[in-house]
Amino acid sequence: MFRLLLFSVAFRIAFFAFLVFAIFLALFLPSIWRATPPGFAPVIRVSGLSRVQAWSLKRGAIQALAAGKTNDALYGWQAAVAYDSANPELNRGLLRTLRMDLGTNQYMNLAIQHSYWLLRLTATNLADVELVSQVFERYRLTDHTLSLLQPLEHQRSPNLEKAYLKALFNAGQIKEFANRWPTVNPSAVDAELRLYQAAFQAGWGTVAERLQGKENLDAALTDGEWRVLANRLSMAVGFQAGDGQRFEQSLRRLSEWQLDTPAEHCNYWRLLSALGRKADAIELAKAYRKPPGTGAEARQLAEMYASLELADKAIDLLQHQTVEDAYDERIWMVWGEILVANQRWEAASRLAAQIRQTAAAQRTLLGYSHYLDGQAELGVGKPALAEIAFRKATESDFINPLTGLRIAERICDLGYPDVAKKLLLKLRQPLEKNPDYWKGILSVAEKLKDADLRLAAYAAAYKQQPKHLIAKNNYAAALVTLRQQPAEAIKLTMDLMVQLPKSVFVKINHSQALLLNQRTHDAEAVLKTINPNRLTPEEATSYYMARFELYLNLQQFDQARQAASRIERRFLYSCEIQWLDQACAKL
Repeated sequence: MFRLLLFSVAFRIAFFAFLVFAIFLALFLPSIWRATPPGFAPVIRVSGLSRVQAWSLKRGAIQALAAGKTNDALYGWQAAVAYDSANPELNRGLLRTLRMDLGTNQYMNLAIQHSYWLLRLTATNLADVELVSQVFERYRLTDHTLSLLQPLEHQRSPNLEKAYLKALFNAGQIKEFANRWPTVNPSAVDAELRLYQAAFQAGWGTVAERLQGKENLDAALTDGEWRVLANRLSMAVGFQAGDGQRFEQSLRRLSEWQLDTPAEHCNYWRLLSALGRKADAIELAKAYRKPPGTGAEARQLAEMYASLELADKAIDLLQHQTVEDAYDERIWMVWGEILVANQRWEAASRLAAQIRQTAAAQRTLLGYSHYLDGQAELGVGKPALAEIAFRKATESDFINPLTGLRIAERICDLGYPDVAKKLLLKLRQPLEKNPDYWKGILSVAEKLKDADLRLAAYAAAYKQQPKHLIAKNNYAAALVTLRQQPAEAIKLTMDLMVQLPKSVFVKINHSQALLLNQRTHDAEAVLKTINPNRLTPEEATSYYMARFELYLNLQQFDQARQAASRIERRFLYSCEIQWLDQACAKL
């Protein structure tokens, strides 16, 4: 071979060509090229072949879009992203196509998934935020728009400020919309925003503004460019004003253009019910045939059917939807809630078994299925079996901790706070920054009269909102109950006395903190300002607990016995009862 390399030019050229080709294949075929930015997790690597295929599919998608073949373009972009998922430009191309008005919501989940993926890839680049906000607006994902734009308070461009204003109005946050309107950059106010302004005036303005707003809004109802938006805004005005005729006219126009949504029909039925025309709402709901495009729409329809006492129609809809969206745990849970609300215990048991037999649902809803079993057992009068099922629920893993929180709250409300406590403590790590989690903990603590758990809940609330007066007062009360950290308790209650000098609850807390710090005469002065005849039974118990301790410190034992006789122990925590019994034993 060496002889040929030295003396044969043709062989030498062929050999080196083969060597270059082999190196090319080694670099082109394996997935060795990093596609994600530095520090991004997970690391995604692609091959040269994948990038060439993605580029070819991208060209095809652009050509299909230019020819008006939107669905073909979407398919091309999806295929291109599948080959090179970490390429921001491919994801942008897909989102730009999804942003177009397709007249359907079937791509909603796809839009959400790739929107957040693009923002992760580009570290929330403001240009991409603008694109994503437009996609969210197209699919009327108002909550997603608000959560995306709220943290960007001082970074929003005029276009983003405009998107934020529209999202506030569409989310029903009208007061915030009104507060922000005067601060809008004039360059952002275009024909579209002026329509929103007209809708605000028509529904929430003064008498003169309402007349002008309705006139401006009505002028756009049949305008070719703005008719869809104008009719949707007109429905919002009709809902606010209780004007069923305005709402119905706009909904009918959207239906004729085949642009109506299940949410809009649900709002119309809700409005009719509020106007005393529930029978009409039920008839319209019975006649409604347009299938939901997404799981979210299916849930909304089912919940509305259930509120109109059409449980069978709701259940049929959800049963069909679980075939298509078996991974959507919220659909199964809405189904279960409707069965429980209608006391269909046998059907609830069957649904629990179905969840455990469906691989897509079993992974995320095993705990919920046991909870549903417990509800069914409780419904047929078998509390012992219900408790066993609830305990199985607490032993399950919850991929979505918020699902676990909801179940724990329900179990607590059903009379099993000790079982709920076990589940809540299990969920502490993923949910400890969630205020609803600590509300659940507090509910359990109050039912179990668990002072330590109550202190943990109030301490977390105070840590999250140290300037909130109620959080501060509750934390001080929890410290006093456990007779812990006297210096911290007195500091908190003294601050509260300055800020809320007339609050009876604050005065009682402060007197107890003073007694905890051995400041008996100061506590007596505070208690003298309280009229016990005007207190609720629970406030009176705290008041007489303070009085009892005061008399005990002053060695006025007869008065102490009288105070003790007026204490209702049902309001006390176990640690307070123990301290009271020990103190009474010394009298």
